[in-house]
Amino acid sequence: MLNEDIAWLDGYLNALSSIDGGLRSYFATAFILESDNKSAASTLADFFKPEISLSISRVDEINDWHGYLEQALVDVLLKIPLGVQREDDLVSERRKYLAFRIMDSIGSMIESYEKSLLLDVEVTCINHESRCRFFLISCNEQYIVLQFTDENCI
Repeated sequence: MLNEDIAWLDGYLNALSSIDGGLRSYFATAFILESDNKSAASTLADFFKPEISLSISRVDEINDWHGYLEQALVDVLLKIPLGVQREDDLVSERRKYLAFRIMDSIGSMIESYEKSLLLDVEVTCINHESRCRFFLISCNEQYIVLQFTDENCI
């Protein structure tokens, strides 16, 4: 069931990113990353090798993470809706609603796991001149990964 849920979330994030900013400058996705005995940051970097070299600039570990992630999602969603810089109540409320929908989806994915942890990871993709923010939610031997990439920031 997790694969179907992550596929829905991936499609949802892809659709949101397609209306945000330039057509190829902003990208959001979701996927499953198998955990190994290395740190989450090393596992993430190894997942992208050799095509993409990641330089990890920050890793924050958050135990009580639901409110943290919801606010972080508000901050990364619809940065420039339809390519128009806009800050008003309508956009703000829509960001909150979209973050709520994402959190609702994640909640249904992780409800059967005893304990989960969030890792908030910021990286620079060296050979692609972009910055990424990853949210890794631990679920036993896997991570649910949310990736937000901005190619306009370097």
